[in-house]
Amino acid sequence: MDKKVGEVEKDGPNNLQASRKVALRIVKHYAYSLQFSFTHMQVDREGVVDAIKKYASTYKFQVMDFLADRCFVLEAIKSAAGAFKFADDKLRVDKDFIRESLKRNGLALKYVGEEFQSNKDFVLEAVKSNGCAFEYANTELTSDREFVLEAVKTSGFALQYVDELLQADKEIVFHAVKNTGRVLNYASSDLRADREVVYEAVKNSGLALYYANTGLRADRNIILQAVKNHGWALYYAAPHLQADREIVLAAVKNDGRAFFYADASLRADPMIIIEAVKGTPSVIQYADANLLTDRQFALEAVNANGMALEYLGLVFRADPEVVLEAVKSDSFALKFADVTLREDRQIVLEAVKKGASVIKYADPCLQNDSEILEMISKD
Repeated sequence: MDKKVGEVEKDGPNNLQASRKVALRIVKHYAYSLQFSFTHMQVDREGVVDAIKKYASTYKFQVMDFLADRCFVLEAIKSAAGAFKFADDKLRVDKDFIRESLKRNGLALKYVGEEFQSNKDFVLEAVKSNGCAFEYANTELTSDREFVLEAVKTSGFALQYVDELLQADKEIVFHAVKNTGRVLNYASSDLRADREVVYEAVKNSGLALYYANTGLRADRNIILQAVKNHGWALYYAAPHLQADREIVLAAVKNDGRAFFYADASLRADPMIIIEAVKGTPSVIQYADANLLTDRQFALEAVNANGMALEYLGLVFRADPEVVLEAVKSDSFALKFADVTLREDRQIVLEAVKKGASVIKYADPCLQNDSEILEMISKD
């Protein structure tokens, strides 16, 4: 417990709200310890009661009142499921309270009675909140095909806790990865090599490609779908597909950093570079040397993302037209302009139109310019 957990005076009604906040911190603190099994912590209910008595009780509102307060306990459960264990005995057998607890935090299923861990309605309520709650469902439910199918449609994460035989059931796995692509990891090896299942998984989460059978990394349609969802999936593609222009273009449109996984042959493709620069301006420095000396390419690059100016050569950073195009795109590009252009009135005026704060990058002689200051005052 923190040394300054928030001890309050115990003799005054004005301390009620402060006491409630401190008590809530205490309950959450112990609930986290219970949930994550910090063995050096005392996590039983008696320890919680003692802590609240010591730090948060008032003569108006005693410790047991806090733990019997429905709203108080539910608020704690929302942050830490283990708080359910510290609730008043009456609350812990109240079906409405249990259902509401599971809505707030599905992992509270771990702490409810076996009666509720075997109840389909209550388990589904928990899974809706957190698919990982399926870990605490009765084994009869985790091996019940129809119920498992319903559960994975609600949250794909439930797949990791179902009976092993059901992890090899194509219909169940298909619906699980449709909901949460990454759970392809928990499918049987045969299904991780199933084109239909893997396609559905990468459509939901491109990086699910990591869990697919390596043979499918050469499947063009699967890779194209994966990179459209997450550009970085290009990393897992077969080498010949990392050199596929359509695939690489789709990848960098999703995430410019995917450019780093593209075949070197595409570094001379201006369209791919420009598309990547839109999201990741630093990419431009890895472009083919011929492109980096092409003025038209420089203009297109800063038009796509003004901050690309930082990575262009000094010649372009001192080119008035290139710099003007850059600050039109992003006013902060002024920071990377050649010093001679930071005293160019037209360029500075264009930059401050976008954001007054960039005036600090202008030459001092323009920082007190009346027209520029008037424009800033309108911002």
